[in-house]
Amino acid sequence: MTGGVAYGRVNFTDSGGAVNETTIRAGWTVGGDVEYAFTRNWSAKVEYLYLDPGSAGLACTIHVIGAAPVPCGTGSQSYNENTVRAGLNYRF
Repeated sequence: MTGGVAYGRVNFTDSGGAVNETTIRAGWTVGGDVEYAFTRNWSAKVEYLYLDPGSAGLACTIHVIGAAPVPCGTGSQSYNENTVRAGLNYRF
């Protein structure tokens, strides 16, 4: 069983390029694994990890040369990740 704090850099970009924001997010992670030894030296394992760095608020501003910046909206973006890994181990 695995669990704890997770953090990383997250970059939000929309398809039109109006929002491009990079932030450091902290959240949580949890997971587990199963390993089976089928001989004295060989084993196989499967691992699962879930990551949730939380949500981030976004603000959009339009910048035009020679004019004051104009707000174009706000929103919230969330992200999570599921990772599954499989492995084959040999013990010397």
